[in-house]
Amino acid sequence: MYAKIDDKISSFVVERGTPGLELPPDAQSHARELARRVVMEDCRVRPTTCLAAGGGLQHMMRNLEIERLTLAAMSLGIADAASTS
Repeated sequence: MYAKIDDKISSFVVERGTPGLELPPDAQSHARELARRVVMEDCRVRPTTCLAAGGGLQHMMRNLEIERLTLAAMSLGIADAASTS
């Protein structure tokens, strides 16, 4: 997860079952759907779950690079399958 804290973006891990974290009932894996609605209301996380205090923007941009590459590869595979059938 990412959050804006004191005008900086931080990345952190939120465990299932954390009070205040609401996930859709079928959120077993992100393979089924690329986007999920996650609600955090009065959700408190331990400081030890922070991955990058204030450096979350770099994490987010790296993840977007990987995500874009993966989507491009999936699109090429789908196009190839469609053209050969």
